[in-house]
Amino acid sequence: MKHTAAATCLLVATALFVTTSQLTGHSTAAVAEPSVRNGTFTDPTAPAGSYLRVTGDSAHGPAHWSLTRDDIDLYSPSLARLDDAQSADLTGSHNGAISQSIATTAGQTYELTWQDAPDTWPGAPQDPTGFDPEKQSCADKNADDQPYQLVIGDTRAVTYRPSGTGRQPAWTARSRQFTAREDDTVIRFISQSSTGTLPHCGPQITRVSLRPAAVPRHEPDTPARSTATHP
Repeated sequence: MKHTAAATCLLVATALFVTTSQLTGHSTAAVAEPSVRNGTFTDPTAPAGSYLRVTGDSAHGPAHWSLTRDDIDLYSPSLARLDDAQSADLTGSHNGAISQSIATTAGQTYELTWQDAPDTWPGAPQDPTGFDPEKQSCADKNADDQPYQLVIGDTRAVTYRPSGTGRQPAWTARSRQFTAREDDTVIRFISQSSTGTLPHCGPQITRVSLRPAAVPRHEPDTPARSTATHP
């Protein structure tokens, strides 16, 4: 009798749950939130204390990111001066650019966050190949001369400049809100570092992430025709 009663209770409870779900229109399936993949650039792993050069011919670029211009470097945590993340130095031998396509919901407001810092390349002593032409340290390149742009979807480019120096980088938290226009949004980071001096030195980014915005800030997103500048 115990087993019969228990089975009866289980059937009744199951029926009530299914009926309630149908009446309320709720699904038990989890809803996946959009996310930036490989936002800490840890895939692939850069050599300890050094970097991995990514070019258009590279067999292993940063997972889930596309190289859209020239080349970039993936810095190991110690070279980037980070504890638990690698970084993408957006200027390899030339100013590079990367992008990632993220599934979004049209009309939903999101907040993109990341961190930036100036180039921490110390020069030839840590050259992983022994014949890299970029011998000179980036420690003396002014952070103001290492700007980069962020483009989200078809909105205007926004320019940022890192803080600190190559010797003492100030990893700075950044954020940008936007309202998705499509169910797929492309984010782009584009180096604009000056090429007059130390052209191989440019900005680093890492810890890129995306989440729905709790309280939208009213930042108008307009088609990409002008450039805004953020210090």
